[in-house]
Amino acid sequence: PNNLDAGITSIVSPKGAYCQNTSSPVKVNLKNFSTTNLDTVTISWAMDNVLQSSTNWIGNIKKDSITTVTLGSYTFTNSGIHHVKAWTSNPNNTTDTIPSNDTAFTSDTIWAVPIADPGKNKRICHNGSDTIGVPTVSGSTYKWTSNPPGYSSTSAKNIVSPTVTTTYFLTVTDAMGCT
Repeated sequence: PNNLDAGITSIVSPKGAYCQNTSSPVKVNLKNFSTTNLDTVTISWAMDNVLQSSTNWIGNIKKDSITTVTLGSYTFTNSGIHHVKAWTSNPNNTTDTIPSNDTAFTSDTIWAVPIADPGKNKRICHNGSDTIGVPTVSGSTYKWTSNPPGYSSTSAKNIVSPTVTTTYFLTVTDAMGCT
């Protein structure tokens, strides 16, 4: 008999941990479980049960072979746990004879972007100083710059004594590498 059977064996990406507002390609491993070559198949996917655009894959996969297919990309705008699901249908434009092997799942952890708050705008009198910055968070790194250029620091809080009107910029990178 000529069994037409295709399935997603795994989700290649996104897979793992990402920072909030990061884009990732969506890639899956497509397997031909059929006894003949696979020339076409519909690949569908969902993020957190929200259906995304399907891909009508056209190619040639020999029996019992796998290829990686890029379905698109996804931007993680919310932190937390996200669930990816991908599945196949219509191998070689017909009914899949074994639909139980069509689907793969994965979960990804999305880390929130750290808050970089240099503090409120302040007026510092001539020859004065003030403290700017945030409380130190374990595992985080800090990078201060200024406009006009000339000020830099890697401390969370700093005492500054500008001689001209100065704007300070703070970049925080957390232990997960999110900025």
